Amino acid sequence: MSAIETTTRTPNPFQFHLHPVPASGAMDIWRSTLPLLIHAGSPLDAPGYASFLLLLDSMKVLALEGPACRHRLDLRDRVAAIVLTSGAACMSQGKGLWQLNRGDCLITPGGSLDWSSTAFSATFLVFSQHLLTEVVRALKLPLADPSLRRPTELLDGVLCRSSDGAEVASLLQAIHLLLCISSDLQASSPCLLPHLGLDQQLGILSALLAFPDLRHSVHSRTGRLPGSDHTLDPVINYIEAHLSEPLSLAAIAAHSHYSRRALQYAFRRTYGCTVTQWIRARRLDLAHGRLRLAAAGERVSEIARACGYRSMSLFSIEFQQRFHIRPSELLRQGRADAAASPPGWTRDDQRDTP
Repeated sequence: MSAIETTTRTPNPFQFHLHPVPASGAMDIWRSTLPLLIHAGSPLDAPGYASFLLLLDSMKVLALEGPACRHRLDLRDRVAAIVLTSGAACMSQGKGLWQLNRGDCLITPGGSLDWSSTAFSATFLVFSQHLLTEVVRALKLPLADPSLRRPTELLDGVLCRSSDGAEVASLLQAIHLLLCISSDLQASSPCLLPHLGLDQQLGILSALLAFPDLRHSVHSRTGRLPGSDHTLDPVINYIEAHLSEPLSLAAIAAHSHYSRRALQYAFRRTYGCTVTQWIRARRLDLAHGRLRLAAAGERVSEIARACGYRSMSLFSIEFQQRFHIRPSELLRQGRADAAASPPGWTRDDQRDTP
């Protein structure tokens, strides 16, 4: 098996400070961190290298970069949250098939995982099912439906994309920020790391991504707060069907049994925001997803109009405030990821589960 490179390449694809794994004993570290890397002759073994390694009490974090490859990864009985930092990858496990672009996260329950990718960089959070069970129990969230059992064991892979909505995007960003903090502490004050419970925090974020029902225990898919009712459902259905059109509070109230004042009160009570804020968030989420998966020839202005924006400057400002990226840049990234996709991968075939 070839030696591991220990120099950091530029530009930094991981977006947090990198601390190369020392050459001395590096293979032993790899074996204990990711069983998938112990196979002699693995395509991930030769040009790839570990750029960042963090060993916590109940979790191991590894940043890895490698060439385009196909390989069967053996995760054994360890849960892995795999965040693709650059490139594109197709992963399959059992009947599940997932296609990842930059920023996507796959949480898999372990076992064999078939990997096919372009040149890539990825961050792996590796931990036990026991940790996942413990953090789920520690959350102590009420079940949305008391007749259901709370999930505590991950049985199938779960794919999470920032385009899945602001909530998922925030959880993915929180993982990134914790990795930044962990990296800085490892460099400056490593003795503090065992006392901060960072593995528990990363475990909680992974659990919230892996089990949508946990998030639904706090609010439903559309963002209802605890204790709210479903009387706004017809209003939401009307808004969703007319997002591409101008929507005024008066027009929405006219298609409901609410007055404008009562409608605002109902939205604040149920969603914690005004009607306008809810519509803006929904339009931006929709635009984000369409920009990432835009068809050939689609322009930012066309997508903005389809999502209800008539002012490109307003759309650009609000989009950047929400997602911290220009719409045109996200469109370019989506097309670059599609162009670099593994053979046989088409955008029309994107799916999370069979």
